[in-house]
Amino acid sequence: MHLNLPEVSSELYQWSNAILIVLISATLTGIIIPRILLISFRKRLFDPHDTRKIHKGIVPRLGGIAFKPAIFFSMLLVFGVNVLIGRQDMMQDFNRHAVELVFMFCTMLLLYFIGIADDLVGVRYRDKFAIQISCGILLVISGIWINNLHGLFGIYSLSPFIGYPLTILVVVFITNAINLIDGIDGLAAGLSGIALLFYGVVFMQREQQFVYAMLAFAALGTLIPFFYYNVFGNAERGRKIFMGDTGSLTIGILLSFLSIAACTHQPTESSRCNPFVTAFAPLIVPCFDVLRVFLHRLRNRQPLFSPDKNHIHHKLLCIGLTQRRTMVTLLSVSVFFTVLNIGCSPWADTNLLLAADILLWLAANVWLTMIMKKKSILNKKEKQSIEPFPHYAN
Repeated sequence: MHLNLPEVSSELYQWSNAILIVLISATLTGIIIPRILLISFRKRLFDPHDTRKIHKGIVPRLGGIAFKPAIFFSMLLVFGVNVLIGRQDMMQDFNRHAVELVFMFCTMLLLYFIGIADDLVGVRYRDKFAIQISCGILLVISGIWINNLHGLFGIYSLSPFIGYPLTILVVVFITNAINLIDGIDGLAAGLSGIALLFYGVVFMQREQQFVYAMLAFAALGTLIPFFYYNVFGNAERGRKIFMGDTGSLTIGILLSFLSIAACTHQPTESSRCNPFVTAFAPLIVPCFDVLRVFLHRLRNRQPLFSPDKNHIHHKLLCIGLTQRRTMVTLLSVSVFFTVLNIGCSPWADTNLLLAADILLWLAANVWLTMIMKKKSILNKKEKQSIEPFPHYAN
């Protein structure tokens, strides 16, 4: 059955679908999350509290369970509506990328299940790594892999012998970066939302990649109601929730897929932005943070995957910023890096941009470390000044 509706311009049609898929995904997630909260409190499924955790009170961490169903449902429903009204554009685009999308959905399913298991009973990091590597292999098998560095380190075309393992490494790295940056309210969701919005707009501008834009916008829609419950929800009233590993792993693999897809695009005269910059600029904050933390642990001979309080958001909290201000600061930094890199990409060398990004990030961390040390010294002096005089017996 087809409905004959008036023809609309291609651009209006695409943006109408983008808005529709965000609304459907956001609505469905907004319906699911209160049910997850209800079940979590009835079954007492809460985030265990320890010395590393910042939150107070009992908070469920199963919000990510809503992500994958909402993304799948909104994608399928919008596809069906388009076929019903006689618009085959999206279906043709889906058929063009069918193998890549099917394998990507399989990787999301794998990490979705391992995330649920980790949030409920715990999963060893080795097992999670094995699944993440398997997901990277599946994406490579589907035909999507980093085949060009677009001038980074003077390298352009890559052979499969280098591109395949590099792609798997990037998938594991980005997925864990999103997982590890999830340390305060709204941070992982906010950073991921910025990246998804950016990818959605980028893919909307590219020919024959419209379906990737729909995927990005569907995921963005799921994060909108979650962000509200995560940041503004009242824990005392049972309205606050965390995304848990289910959410961070699901969004992480999706961002990995979209970034690699963006990197494989060949620039045209109308779009002179370097694809490598376009692909990874939105992920600078989580990727730079996890890389710095890993290097810090290597230097101090600490276990690479042991939790600590050395992430960038912990430093901002240490110098006196509230959770909300820390979150807003890091989201602003992410937007700044993205706009700066994309804006300079047509004129600046990719290697110079990367060097500038690294220097800015290192300078910011050194500055924060200096403030932390000064504050620590002042706190010690204050404690010493208020200590009572020793008591001497008669």
